[in-house]
Amino acid sequence: MPKIGGDLPGLNEIVYQLGQAIAPLNASTAALDTTVNQLVGDAGWNGDAASSFKGVWDEDAVAMSVLVSSLQNTCSALSTLVETLTSLQGKLDDAQYAAEQAGIKFSATGNPLPGQLLTGAAQTAYTRYLQQVSTAENLAQQARQTAQADLAGILAIVDPNASPDLLNSAGASSLAGLMHDYFYMPTYVKQKALSTDIESLQGYYASLKKGGGGSLTRAERQLARADIRKVIKSVKGDLAAAEEYEAENLKGKWFNTSVADLLGLEKDTSALTRVMDQIPGLDVVAVTVGTWAQMKYDHERGWSWTHALVADGAANLTGVGVELLTAETGPFAPVLGYLSSSFVNEWTHNVPWTQDIHDNGVVLGVGLASMQGTADVWNNDVVGMGKQVVNSVEHPLSTVKSLWNSVF
Repeated sequence: MPKIGGDLPGLNEIVYQLGQAIAPLNASTAALDTTVNQLVGDAGWNGDAASSFKGVWDEDAVAMSVLVSSLQNTCSALSTLVETLTSLQGKLDDAQYAAEQAGIKFSATGNPLPGQLLTGAAQTAYTRYLQQVSTAENLAQQARQTAQADLAGILAIVDPNASPDLLNSAGASSLAGLMHDYFYMPTYVKQKALSTDIESLQGYYASLKKGGGGSLTRAERQLARADIRKVIKSVKGDLAAAEEYEAENLKGKWFNTSVADLLGLEKDTSALTRVMDQIPGLDVVAVTVGTWAQMKYDHERGWSWTHALVADGAANLTGVGVELLTAETGPFAPVLGYLSSSFVNEWTHNVPWTQDIHDNGVVLGVGLASMQGTADVWNNDVVGMGKQVVNSVEHPLSTVKSLWNSVF
């Protein structure tokens, strides 16, 4: 018989064994909870020690509850997979039986024997058999992928660090900054264009007031100035409407306030203030959270806090700086900022510079390391980020837990 694949008896045994553990875990948790409450409450034990003891148990009880829930969900996911694969295997068996009745011969391993001369009804039955096999295999693959995604989500709840397919806080912060820029970019571009128009009109108005305007007579200059005042008033109205739209509909007061606004430097015209006026406060929050999350991860894997701060802070600040420097490129600026941050991150975390230079010399080693860094940016920060976003959307609860644990 053709095989759908998979160790169905073994999967059934796993489901059975996991299911056997659920009731004892529930009973043990309930018994311990009762004992703790009696010890702390009925026995009259109180004070800081009692509160600490009860607090620790409450945390453990929640963990036990999550474990039991995860076991139940795991059993459900595996049971669904076993049922689906068993049903598909039955359909494959029926398909082979129907093909054999039509005169098609099969080997001992369940595959049609090669070289058979099939005509008429036998050829039709053989074509139908191949279609049924293909459909069953596709459905089996879909069932396995669904089970894999479900189990990945369950694993992320038990141990968020064990699932690389969900967003962590560092990745989420980068994504939040990128989404923020594109969400507000249309209104930002419109406001900037209107502001530029106002400056240009005001400059032309000042020129006319000083006697400019070429061959225009004094009366013509006065009429032109009057017209310009009307246009300036109209453009200022459009600018005010755009700012109001951003503030009210896009909640710009909360999500698009610049660093200069937060520091109360709106009227300061220094170069530093002009730079800070280009950096939204939300980007600063995203950079801070992202840097801290990545620092925490790097420190846990053996880096010193100083090393982690320099490498991770440099990556995020480079992204912000490149975005500011390339602001004139419009919609390309956020992407350039994100990619530059990714380059620095990959080059400081994954590229074996020392080993490549030692093995291949300075020039070739640097070239090979740079190529690897570029490939890592594409695989991890472009393609990989896309997959993480899709998987995180499909498992929102697991993603939230993963983000929370990556920060705290």
